[in-house]
Amino acid sequence: MSNLKVAVIGVGHLGKEHARVYTELPGVTLIGVVDIQTEQAEKIAQRYHTKCFSNYKEILDQAEAVSIAVPTKAHYGIAKDCLQHGIHVMIEKPMTGTVQEARDLIAMSKAKGVVLQAGYIERFNPAIDTIKKTLHQPQVYRVPSVKSVYLPLC
Repeated sequence: MSNLKVAVIGVGHLGKEHARVYTELPGVTLIGVVDIQTEQAEKIAQRYHTKCFSNYKEILDQAEAVSIAVPTKAHYGIAKDCLQHGIHVMIEKPMTGTVQEARDLIAMSKAKGVVLQAGYIERFNPAIDTIKKTLHQPQVYRVPSVKSVYLPLC
């Protein structure tokens, strides 16, 4: 079984985390990162030993799956192109600018038989993982002048 070939479109604040996570997942090969800010694409590509591109259309014939982490106003057009090429799409929230655009993307993904999913990159945030490991039981804190305070931390 070959590795799933993925690319990240938009490698700013959230997109760079998508790139990091893909390099950590078994069975996945990060084939490239895309950003119109060429310096940022080059920086992230170098960090994760992959190729950089300035136009997402350059990866449409190479990627099997993409993460889209660009400004919301561009989500629909990019996702539509990817879905039409039979590429699985993970798209950061908000998924689209309108409900109708989201419905269109859902219909396209069903018609093409590919996955369309909203992104939840924080699920892979190392800080969140650390917090989850330390929270085995609810904590009770004593605050001066107040009786016991129950703070559910999960």
